[in-house]
This record gives sequence, C-alpha cells and structure tokens, in this order.
Amino acid sequence: MIALIAGWSVYTLENQRQQSRFSTDVEKQRHTLSKAFSQLYELQLSAQLYLQQEGGLTRDKFHAFIDNHTQKRSGLDSVMWLPRVNRAELKQFAAQHGHYHPFPPLNNHACQWVMRGDTFPALYLSPKAAAEGYSGWRADAQCENAVTMERAYFKRQPVAQLIHDDQGHGVRWFAAITARDSQLAGFLATTLYFDTFLPTLWQDDTPAPDMGLIVREAFGHQQMFATHSTQALQTWRNTHSPDITIPIAGSEEGLVVRFTHLRGLHTGLLYGVLVGLLALSLGLSVLASFWSYANRLSLAQHLVNKQTRQLTHQAHHDTLTGLANRAALDNALEGALQQVSAQYSEHFTLLFIDLDRFKVVNDSLGHVTGDTLLKQVAKRLTQSVSGERVFRFGGDEFIILLKADSSLALAQTKAKHLLQALSAPYKVDEHMINLSASIGIASVNKANASVTDIIQQADIAMYHAKQTRDRLAIFQPAMLAKVQQRFIVEQDLKKGLAQQQFHLMFQPIFDGEHETLSHAEALLRWQHPTLGSISPAEFIPIAEETGYIIELGDWVLEQVADVLDSWHIRFPTNQCPSITVNVSAKQCQSATFADDVASLIARHQFAPQCLGLEMTETALLEHSETVGKNLHQLHALGIKLYLDDFGTGYSSLSLLRQYPFSVIKMDRSFIMDIDQPNGKAAPLCRGMIAMAHAVGLTVVAEGVETKQQLGWLRQHQCDYLQGYVLSRPIARTALEDWLLPKSHQRMVLVHG
Repeated sequence: MIALIAGWSVYTLENQRQQSRFSTDVEKQRHTLSKAFSQLYELQLSAQLYLQQEGGLTRDKFHAFIDNHTQKRSGLDSVMWLPRVNRAELKQFAAQHGHYHPFPPLNNHACQWVMRGDTFPALYLSPKAAAEGYSGWRADAQCENAVTMERAYFKRQPVAQLIHDDQGHGVRWFAAITARDSQLAGFLATTLYFDTFLPTLWQDDTPAPDMGLIVREAFGHQQMFATHSTQALQTWRNTHSPDITIPIAGSEEGLVVRFTHLRGLHTGLLYGVLVGLLALSLGLSVLASFWSYANRLSLAQHLVNKQTRQLTHQAHHDTLTGLANRAALDNALEGALQQVSAQYSEHFTLLFIDLDRFKVVNDSLGHVTGDTLLKQVAKRLTQSVSGERVFRFGGDEFIILLKADSSLALAQTKAKHLLQALSAPYKVDEHMINLSASIGIASVNKANASVTDIIQQADIAMYHAKQTRDRLAIFQPAMLAKVQQRFIVEQDLKKGLAQQQFHLMFQPIFDGEHETLSHAEALLRWQHPTLGSISPAEFIPIAEETGYIIELGDWVLEQVADVLDSWHIRFPTNQCPSITVNVSAKQCQSATFADDVASLIARHQFAPQCLGLEMTETALLEHSETVGKNLHQLHALGIKLYLDDFGTGYSSLSLLRQYPFSVIKMDRSFIMDIDQPNGKAAPLCRGMIAMAHAVGLTVVAEGVETKQQLGWLRQHQCDYLQGYVLSRPIARTALEDWLLPKSHQRMVLVHG
C-alpha cells in the first residue's frame, strides 16, 4: 500500500513539476517574443532618427546603418528606403538611377490619402531584399500600405500592420522620415515573415524541445504560424497554455499565441513504479525523501507562480508611476469597443492629459526631479478620479478611460476637477513647482473605430486646447480637418515660395495732421493653387515653428528693397516714400540679422531711412544680448525701428529705454474703444501719445476704422494713422498710381 501510494504521489508530483516547468517556459518564450518585437520597433525609431539627421543618404550609408543595427541572422525579410517622388516626375527619377524600374506601373486610380500626388518606390534595400527583386516596388500602390503610411506621418512614429501575401504572413512597419525643414522625405519600410522570423528567433528549433507553438491574428483569428501539425498539437496527451496576446509595437493589432506541452505518456508512470519498488526496499527512508522532494516541488511552484505574476504585472504597468501602461490601454480600448459592438454600452469617453511646459522642469531641475514630479501627478490623478482607469501614455501624457456611457457633461466636469487638482503647487525636495495641464476629450460610439483613431481624436482635442489656451476641448471633426490642412500648408510652404505663390500688399499710412499719404507697411500674402488665399495668421505661425520664417523674411526684405530701388529712381531723394517690414522673433534673435540687412542695403541704391523694421515685444524677450546688438547696429545704419503692438506686453516702457526705437505703434485693441465716453481706452491713448512725444518718439495708430476714431486721434495729435477708414491694403501698382499724381508734393517721412 505504501509503495502504491508513493508511486502514485510521485507520478502526480512529476506531472505537476512538468506543468510548472512548462508554465515557466511559456512565460520565458512570451517575454522573448515580446522583447523581439520591441527591439524591432526600436530599430525603426533609431533608423528614423538617423535618416532625419543624415544630410545626403547614399546606398553605402544605408547598408552600413542596417549592418550596424541588425544581426546577421535577424530573421528580417527586408529593410527598404522609400523616397518621396512626385507621380508626374517618376520617369525622370527612374532615369536618374540607371536600370531602375518602379513597379507596379502608375494608373489613374491612386489611393485616397493625403499624399496621393506622390509615390514612394523602393530605392535603397537591405541585401536580401535587393536579391529578391524589391527594387522599385511602390509601397503606396497597395491602399492598406497607404493608410498605414499616412498614420505613420501624422503620429511621427513608426506604425505597423499585419500582412498576408504570396510569401506568407508577417508584419510591416512604416516610419515617416522628415527633412530638417520638416518636409516629408520618404518612408523606411521594414518587413518580416513569421515562417522565417520565428524559427530564426529560436535558432531553427521549436521554442523548447518538448514545446509547440501556434500563432494567430488577435482579431481575425487567422493562423499565421505553427511549429507542428494540427494533429500533433491537439493530441489528448498534450497540455495547452491559455491564449496569450503579444502586442506589436506601433500597431493596435497583435498576435494570439498558444504554447503546447508535447509530453510523453509513460515518463511520470515510470518514475512512480521505480519509487514504488524503492519504497518496498527502503521503507521509511524513501518515504522521508519523498516528502522532502514534494516540499521542494511545492516551493518551486510557489516561486514560479510569483515570478509569473511579477512578469505579467510589469508587462502591463509603467515602472515609474505604477499606472497601467500603453499595452494595458490598448487592451482596455479593445474591450470597450467590443462592449459597444455587442450593444452592452452605447459609447465610452476618453480624457487625454498633457502637462504644460513639463520640458522646462526637466531642463532646469533635471530628470530626477521630473520623474518625482510625474509620480506626484500620477498620484493626484488616481485620487481625483477614483473608480476610473488611469494610464500613463508616455512621457508627460496620461489617459483616463471613463466608465461606459459617461456623458460629455460628466466628462467635462471631471476634466475641470482634474485641471484644478493638477494646478495646485508640487513640493519636490526643496523646490515648489507650479504646473498646469491641457485635456482633450473624445467620445466614441462606433464599434468599427480603431484604437489608433480613438487616441488620435483625443490627442487632437488636447492640442487644440493647448493652442487656444482654453486648457479643455472636446474633439470635433473640424479639428481633424484643420490638422490635415495644416499638414498641406506645412508641406507646401517651401514649394509656394519657389513657385511664386507669395506676393506683397501694402497698407498705406497717413499723416495725422493733413491725412496725406506718408508711407506704407508691407504685408505678406499667399495665394495657394488649391486652397485659395491662406491667411497670414494661419501660415506665419507654422513658418515660425518650422524655421522657414527666416527664408520668408529674407524674401520679403528683397522684394521691398526692389520696390524702394524703383522709387529711388522715380522720386527725388527727399520725397521717396518709406516702407516698413514686420520682423519675426527668429529673425530678430539671429546673430547675423543686422549684418544681413547691412548687406541688403549695400546691394541696393535706396537710402537706409526709407526702410523701417517693425517688431513686437515677444520678439525681444529672449536672447536679449543678441537682440540688443542687432537693434543698435540697425539704428546705426539709419534704419527706423518700430515697436509694434505697443501697450499689450509687460515691459514696453523698459524696451523703449533699452533699445533705440524711433516709432511706437498703438495696438488696435486700444483704438477700437477710443470713442467710448466712459471707457479707459481714451485716457490710455492720450497718455501713450503724450509719453512718446515727451521722449521724442513718433506714434502710429493701428486699426483706425471709424470717422469718430479718426477725429479723436487727429484732435489729440497722433502723428500717423493706419486703418480701413482711410484705405485697405492695396497692390503695389495701386499704391504707385496714388503716389504719382502727387509726386510734386513732399512725402512726409517718419523721423527717428
């Protein structure tokens, strides 16, 4: 009886030991597979950064980068560089590269996406891809690729998609590469096929000698890969792991993996018989050994279970804040979408939170302080929305998934409560830190929406809140349209100048005493071939962000210089009208700006006093040493300096003392209420005019739109007037027609 009990117990415990080892192997192989996909995603990010910084990419440089960042047996099918080529110029592009034949051929049915006027043929390829004839393959010819490429551009990070073709099943990543001027240069495409990649990952063997593997799509349930036949993986002696979801970085899709323990029938039984025989001969000593062995197995099982729980927790939680991470967010959103699809709920709502100016904390106080601050932010979020799920999306961005069917009104209320909670001061070591946040709200009621689209909508709403400084915004379809239009404007900005889509208009400025034309302000206009007239308020901020404002500003100065040269010939020296030009912050803060203007004057014939430069207070707040040097050099050249939007900043009076301005321009916000009898605008304007005259400055009033405003300004001796009541902006020819009949009259100039 003792031998029978001992044999059966060892048989049972041996099975448990094998099951424990199998569970450990499963977790280890799951981690290996997840890590492999993460490393491939990091390859995309490294390549994206390298290609964006590399000025002149060549085939040799591309191959050198691929060799340095991939192993010889990586299992990758191909890595390709897809440059951006205008469809109309594809033949010329192919001719420039010798025996290079893009395929498939172009047709009139381009995919419906933002860049349908361009195509992206494979130019530089990893050696294996070149050998298999990928050279010239147009990725955008397949619309599913075009959709993924478009998402990769808008997200500014690599995006993945599952693929199914004649070569098998696999994954393809696209990473958008932008040049230094923010223009889209092309895409990096990386492809792997599971039939090659997975065996290479485990060195041409199954994951373990007694382990099988089957891989399916997470959503479509189509089989992607298997190590054994279906019959071998389904026999009654085999043990299966639960379905494990492996996320693919850069995609809302993933893989479902099931591991199978291919164990034999007689191993445990043989151990049981041997122990039974030993029990008969050794008696109590074998029984004692058995219990010792059983205890060790129990302890090992406990340790395996603990390690498995820890690995599972780490896979779905952020290591810094302890909040759920991006992988957990994807799973939660998929579950919410399934609830909507099954009509268990009508909709769900997402809050996308971004900390304002968090980079300043890291740059000034260090990343250790920044990490501590993020922990405190995470704690406040969880305390402020108890019962809701809080995720750290990445960096200083957080997402809150509200309970199903939460109304937009409730979402707004919670968002306002969060803004208030996050704005309270933080104490980090000896520092007291004040912080604010911006929140975007997206409500989803369509089961066919994707995880990427949902997050994108909340992200767009958050940026709208940040740009408008409202700190809170609900996603509207118009916001997405605005983002797409901004993309077109950003891409076409440089092209617009090369194709002469920009032109100048001139806003006449009149003498306040006689209402005669004195000088004019040059205004930049853009006539886009498809979008029509684009407001400067729309394209100037984009030019500022991309740095292209420098090139635009240089172009405006050259155009104005040509006009002044023409007037220098047509008008007497003391009667030539002056033109003022708006100067951006980036121009004013450039160390070479004054030298560039001096070079411009040297190349032309007009007198320096005919050129005026207008700048706002914000252009002067940073790089004050460089700005001061530029302004004093420009003043020494004889150029008149205008302080624009005077009175709207915080230190306008100190700027007048610090810099050599000749003219101040009163902002239109003062002028619009100047004729109100009980308002504050009139006394303020009187004070500004008197103050300017007291220190020898000239005053220009902007935005004069009514006769009452005009009369008030003339009565109080404002030097110059500018506004629609006297004239709207006009073309150069109209301005010259205005000037020529009065050329015998002396044109009044602004005196510094």
